[in-house]
Amino acid sequence: YSTTSPATGKTAMDQAPRALSLESSLTGDDVELAVIGSVSTAVTVDYILEVEGGSRTRHAGRTGVQPGAPQRLSTVRLRTLAPWSARLSVIQGDGQRYELTAQGPAGG
Repeated sequence: YSTTSPATGKTAMDQAPRALSLESSLTGDDVELAVIGSVSTAVTVDYILEVEGGSRTRHAGRTGVQPGAPQRLSTVRLRTLAPWSARLSVIQGDGQRYELTAQGPAGG
């Protein structure tokens, strides 16, 4: 399984921290994808999580992420009987835009 994010053309020093992450965990033939918010300064985020595998699903939301413990904003569970992929598109209140992806092969 892999999780990647495309290059932004910015260095780590001039890029604001990303408020959201996409986490995946595998249990048997099931994968759980979670959108996690974690910030040191409050920020509003708009996000769309699109998942394709045996079927398609789309979760979208706008929320404020507060400092403190990480917050689970969305969860998708699916069977890994077919190859799957997920894309999280994010626009932070500070104007930063980014995409995170995850994918996995069919279970066996």
